[in-house]
Amino acid sequence: MKNELSDPVSARVEERLLQVASQLSEIRRHLHQHPELSGEEYSTTDYLSKQLTAACVPHRVGTGKCGVITEIVDSPESGAPVIAMRADIDALPITEESNVSYRSKNLGVMHACGHDAHSAILLGTTVALYRARPLPVAWRSIFQPSEEAGRGAVEMVKQGALDGVDAIIALHVDPNLPVGKVAITPGPRTAFCQDFTIEVTARGPMRPSIRLRQRRISSRSFIKQFRGKQMRVNQWWSRSGPLTPDTPQTLSRTQHRSKEPFAH
Repeated sequence: MKNELSDPVSARVEERLLQVASQLSEIRRHLHQHPELSGEEYSTTDYLSKQLTAACVPHRVGTGKCGVITEIVDSPESGAPVIAMRADIDALPITEESNVSYRSKNLGVMHACGHDAHSAILLGTTVALYRARPLPVAWRSIFQPSEEAGRGAVEMVKQGALDGVDAIIALHVDPNLPVGKVAITPGPRTAFCQDFTIEVTARGPMRPSIRLRQRRISSRSFIKQFRGKQMRVNQWWSRSGPLTPDTPQTLSRTQHRSKEPFAH
């Protein structure tokens, strides 16, 4: 196997990565302390933009002052592919209970899904690659807002984030993996979660055993309609007890891996 560091380009990139690596923990902790919900990532966007400006990386802020898209950094090689790298930047409506020194300062909002780490990783990578140019590939970075709300990707695409891009890559931290290990899965990965309510209504008075069977049949019939969407029901909760007319009965949280948006 070829030693990557024997390649001048790889060695140059590695050197630049090492130069920014010491700053990543500070960047991540700053983002962790100042989490913002989907569509409200104003301070996060401003912070990322200022870091990129300090590193002289050409970029633009997204519509509504949320999200950042760097300009494509060209390659001197003819026909070089354009690769986009993407990280999500929003947080979740969760109250942090840890006592770490960099805990969230925004009550009820927390980076509980690792987007602070994703943003720090991409910021460091962006600065390092920009300093290491020219490279055999062209590239750009995308800091996407509103991932948790399920609308940020579409908003970025409409703003031209993928114009001229041949491929896009992303990552997600996983505490189940040992440090230094990377897992790659062919096809979809880390499904999007979306809540929906199912209303099951009884046809009228019936024996308890039939009520229970009626609810099960209705629920299963609903799920069968979405098998083609590669949707998997993750959890079920019963909202109330016996099935009665005109009473919503169940709430479900799903994970779906569909190439098409899931409409409900």
